[in-house]
Amino acid sequence: METVRPSSLPAALEREIDEIATHYPERRAALIPALHRCQEELGGWLSPEVLEACARFLGLEPVEVFGVASFYPMFHLRPVGKRVVSVCHNITCELRGAGSVLERVCALTGAEPGGTSADGEYSVKTVECQGACANAPMLDIDGVFHENLRADSFELPRLARAQTPARAGAPAGGYETYLLERVLAREDSHTLAAYRAAGGYRALERVLETPIAPVEVTNIVMDSGLRGRGGAGFPTGLKWSFMPDPARDPRPRYLAVNADESEPGTCKDRVLMERDPHGLVEGILLACYAMRVGVAYVYVRGEYRFSYARVAAAVEEARAAGLVGANVLGSGFSCEIWMHQGAGAYICGEETGLMESLEGKRGHPRPKPPFPAGFGLWGRPTTVNNVETLFNVPFIVERGAAWYKRLGTEKSTGNFLCGISGHVERPGVYEVPLGIPAREILERCAGGVWKKRALKAWIPGGSSCGLLPASAIDTRMDHDSLRTAGSMLGTGAMILFDETACTVRAMEVISRFYAHESCGQCSQCREGTDWLHEIFERLEHGAGRIEDVELLTSLANGMAPGKTICALADAAAIPTHSIVKHFKHELLEHVKHAGCPRRAARSEPLEVGA
Repeated sequence: METVRPSSLPAALEREIDEIATHYPERRAALIPALHRCQEELGGWLSPEVLEACARFLGLEPVEVFGVASFYPMFHLRPVGKRVVSVCHNITCELRGAGSVLERVCALTGAEPGGTSADGEYSVKTVECQGACANAPMLDIDGVFHENLRADSFELPRLARAQTPARAGAPAGGYETYLLERVLAREDSHTLAAYRAAGGYRALERVLETPIAPVEVTNIVMDSGLRGRGGAGFPTGLKWSFMPDPARDPRPRYLAVNADESEPGTCKDRVLMERDPHGLVEGILLACYAMRVGVAYVYVRGEYRFSYARVAAAVEEARAAGLVGANVLGSGFSCEIWMHQGAGAYICGEETGLMESLEGKRGHPRPKPPFPAGFGLWGRPTTVNNVETLFNVPFIVERGAAWYKRLGTEKSTGNFLCGISGHVERPGVYEVPLGIPAREILERCAGGVWKKRALKAWIPGGSSCGLLPASAIDTRMDHDSLRTAGSMLGTGAMILFDETACTVRAMEVISRFYAHESCGQCSQCREGTDWLHEIFERLEHGAGRIEDVELLTSLANGMAPGKTICALADAAAIPTHSIVKHFKHELLEHVKHAGCPRRAARSEPLEVGA
C-alpha cells in the first residue's frame, strides 16, 4: 500500500478523483467515491491524514469530510487487518445459521467481532443485511460475497474466489413471465450481444426512430398502471408527470436510480443488475427521454460491488454502441449515465437521503415539501425510481399498456420479483403476477416450509412490513389485499418462519437493524429505535417486565405514522405493532419464563453447499 503524505494524495489517485468529479455539477459530489478509492489504495482505512488530504483536494473542510466518513459504516476510521471478513447477522441470515457462521469465522481467525487477529491478517465484523437474503447464510471478504455457506466446514482460504452472480429461481409454471426471461435463458445474459439477440433496445429504437413524443411515453407508462417497486407503490407514470415542462423551467434535470436495496429480505434488484443490466440501462434511457432528462445517476448500495461492476460494464458497452451519451442513435436525444457507489447506509434508500448522499453529504432525509420534482439534486428537478420499476418500462413501451394490464390485478398491474427467504426449501427470487396468493408462492416456488414443519409467521414485503400469522398465508400479494390484511406489499420480499422460530428473537434482530440504521435527525426515531431494541433484547434474554408489552405499543404510537422526516421510524414501529397484535402471547411467555421458552427448540442451522 502506498503511504499518503499529510498534505496531498498520490498523483494517480488525484487524477482518478478529478475524472470522477467531472460527472457531477459540484465537486463535492465526488467525496464518497473518493473516500472509497482512498480506503482501497491507502492502507485499507481512512487515517486523519488521508481525510485531511482528501478534504484539501476537494476544497472541503476536514470536519466536513470526517462527518461524512463517520456516517457510513463501510468506511474504516481505524486500522484493519489485511483482509476484512464481514458476517451478516440480520434476520434472514439469522434464520439460516449466521450465528454458527460467525462462530466459525472467529475460530478460524482468532479474532472476535470488531477485532483483528494477532497476526494482523484478518479483521472480523458483524454487519446488517447485505442483500444476500435468498442465499443465506453469507459472509463478505474484501467485497466478495460468499453465500449458501456450510457453517461446519468452510475454510477462509477457499473462499478467496471471484463472486458469482445472484441466482434466480425458475418459474413454478403456469405464469406468463417477462422480467426473468433473459436471465433464465442464457448464462451471458449480462452482455450487450445477448441482450440484443433477445430483442433488447428495440423499445428505445422504436421510440427514437418513429419518433414517439416524450409525453406519449409517459402516458403509456401511466396507462399501464405500473407502480413503483421500491416499496411505496406510487404510480410511476404519475410520478414522471410531476417533472416541470422544460419550456417553462429550463433548469437541468436528473434521474436518480435507486439501487440502494438494503431492507432485510430484499434481494431482487441485485438479480437484475448482475444478470440483466442492459434491461436497466434501456429502462433508464426511456425514462430520461420521457422526462427530458439529460443525466442519470445510478446509486448502488456500497456492498453491491459486483452489481455495480456489472451495471458499469453495461453502461460502457451501451456508450460504445452509441446508446448512451450524445445524440443517441443519431436521434438528437442525449443522455449520460453515471455510476455512484454508496457506503452502507439503509437510510440512503429513502429518496431524499439518497440525493443528499449523492451530493457528497451524510444521508439525512430532507423535509418535504419541497418535493424532488421541483427541488431535487443540487436544487434542480429530479425523479427517483427503483431498479425493478425502470426494468419494467421497455416491456411496457414495446408490448403496450393493454398487454401489461392483463397481468396482475386491476389496481396492481404486471408481474413482480418476489424474494423468498427464511425457513423454506427453495429460497430464491421468483417472478410471479401481482395478486397471486402468498401460499401459492410458498408452495409452488419455494417448495414449502423446510423440514416438513408448519408455518408460524411470515413477512410479506421486507422487515418494515411486520409479521403476519400463518393463518394469513392465503392473502393475495398485491397492494390492496395486503393493506386490508394489516400489512404492505413493500418490496415483495417474503420472509418465512417455521414453528420453532421465536418471534421475539426475530424482533430483537429486526429492531437492532432499525436502531443501527437511524440517521439520528428526528428524536422519535433516534431514541425510539434504540428503546425498542432495548426492550426486545431484555425480553429475549430474561429481564423482561409485564409492563414492557404496553410500553412497546406506546413507543410505536409515538414514532409513527408520519411523525418524522422520513419513514424509518414507521418501519420500526409497524413490525412492533404487528408482534403485539398477533404474537402477544409470546411476549408474555418471555416475561413469565424469564427468557425464551423455545430456545432449545429453535431451528438448527441449514447445512447447504459451501
